[in-house]
Parts: sequence; structure tokens; C-alpha cells
Amino acid sequence: VALSSLLLVPFAARLLPAGAKLGMATYDANVLVEVHYNGAGWSRDDLPVEVVGIEGSEAWHRMADPDTKLTREMVERDVVAALGGLLERHPEIRSLVLECSAFPLAADAVRRAFGLPVVDFLTLANMVIAAVRARDSRVAAAAE
Repeated sequence: VALSSLLLVPFAARLLPAGAKLGMATYDANVLVEVHYNGAGWSRDDLPVEVVGIEGSEAWHRMADPDTKLTREMVERDVVAALGGLLERHPEIRSLVLECSAFPLAADAVRRAFGLPVVDFLTLANMVIAAVRARDSRVAAAAE
């Protein structure tokens, strides 16, 4: 089962050049803690990851509302703003993870804004789908 883009962090971090860090945007950095990272098989003690949240932003408030009126523009604006601040504080960041199921809406805007590689929940889903399809193709070929 692959339900969190946190699973991508070890992979993305290991692709970094020496001295570089991974940046991660999340819904609320105050509640995303070590137990969540451990559940995905890693620790911030072992990987060069800096985390920022969009807490307090318009998108954050809208996502918390049961009758949300969230728009792509809100998500893009607030995620790009949060990551912009993170990149100013940590210019050594060379790749980004978007850790929220709504954040794929902002992935292209983030790529355009910063010119960095970006992975998100859809990246993870596509990896799982590709792995299953590849296996299905091999099984079908072997059966012929």
C-alpha cells in the first residue's frame, strides 16, 4: 500500500548531490512529526530534509472547512509562497516533495517558480501503476 508521498523522501534524498537538501511542503508543519517519517521508513536524523507548511494561509483555512471552496490558484499561491521562504532560508535545497493530497494541483507552478525537480502523491501513484503494469506485461508475455 502506497498512501503517502513521505514514501518518496528516501528516494528523492538519495538522488541529491553531496551537500544538497530536500525541501518538503506540507499542509501543517506543526503536526507533521518524526512518527510520521518513521511510519514511511525514514528519519529526519538520517536524511537532509527541510519542511515548511502552509499553515495560516488561505488554502490552509479553506482545506480545513468541511464546505471547502478551495481553488487551484489558492493552492499554487500558498505552496509557492511557503516554498519560496524555505528556499530563501535553505538555498542548498535541490529537490522538492509536496506532502499533501491537494498539492499536486501546485506541482507545475512550483516547477515553473523554482526550476527544481518536484515529486508528489501522483508521482508515487504513477510509480506504483508503472510497476504493476510492467509486471502484468511480463506475465502476459511469459504466458504466450
